[in-house]
Amino acid sequence: MIRYMSFKEMVDEITRGFKKIGIFNDVMREGFKLALNRLGVNIELVKTCDSDNNCVEVNPLGFKSGYRVSFPGTAGRLTPEQIAEALLSGAARIYHVELVAEVVPLCGEKT
Repeated sequence: MIRYMSFKEMVDEITRGFKKIGIFNDVMREGFKLALNRLGVNIELVKTCDSDNNCVEVNPLGFKSGYRVSFPGTAGRLTPEQIAEALLSGAARIYHVELVAEVVPLCGEKT
């Protein structure tokens, strides 16, 4: 299931249930820090969640549930300031992906 949202909606949702945000990319993490500071939100930003139940990941590595952020219409590297501006202005595409496991019977197996 995919749900699109604004940066503010994402932050409100995260701060209701988590104490940390894991963002692997250093520049993205710095951009988030700037944007969160502008909103007056104080939440710990870490590189990885490492199975911490109080942490949610943004752009998680691998096949995991989490928040995804992209910057359509941009090419090349963005600075932290450009990332913060895109997040706050609505130019960034933000969505939450909840992965759901589905049991698929093997060929010839009866369900």
